[in-house]
Amino acid sequence: MKLIPVLELSYYNEDIAMPEEGPYWKYPKEWDEYHLKCLKSAGFSESLQAIEAGSSFFALAELSDADLKKIVLDYTEDYRKGLENRDEIVPFYGGYILELGARKLLYPQCCSDLGDIQYWKDLSMSKISFENGHPQPKLRFEKEWLYFDLNMEDSSEDFCPCPTERSFKLSIDELRLAIQSTEIILENFEQRIKALFEREYLEMLGIEELLIWRKSNKSYDLSEPYKQYNGD
Repeated sequence: MKLIPVLELSYYNEDIAMPEEGPYWKYPKEWDEYHLKCLKSAGFSESLQAIEAGSSFFALAELSDADLKKIVLDYTEDYRKGLENRDEIVPFYGGYILELGARKLLYPQCCSDLGDIQYWKDLSMSKISFENGHPQPKLRFEKEWLYFDLNMEDSSEDFCPCPTERSFKLSIDELRLAIQSTEIILENFEQRIKALFEREYLEMLGIEELLIWRKSNKSYDLSEPYKQYNGD
């Protein structure tokens, strides 16, 4: 079992025609070409590849330093310009793809972000407080198992992409192990962002934590506003 942390990158260019047919999982080639053209026009490298053809999800561990730099600087632009307060910063949009064997069973949904790792941790402790965007699965615990129900007969909203399996169960013990592996990836990602801030002489005071975990575990002197050093 894996919880694959991904970022959702949505860059559009009005000069690039959007595919006429969708959704992306039914027309992956057309949507993949479209997304890659948009990303390239925005300044990303040609090596940037989505986790699946046509998708807008990108695995954290696969991001190059150059692409990560653009993502982070774009995402924090308002904060660095003084247009956004520290407490308004939210984690990167995206979340976690649940993979069991070779089967991707659940993707991040609308409004999900990297901070949702806390909800997966709650589930691993048999607490129902799940949040993976909306819509949300119906959940129940039974002994050492966690059951997912993705049937949406009573809702006008369905999961995206359309689930290949509507009902499945997870071992809670295996979920705990998957979360431990995922947290290692997140911690490494946090350190990459922190190193980026240092290379760019950006005094961001723990912002790398807020971009992932939704909160900071450290105390910082916030008496001075954000400063960008010139490297001298």
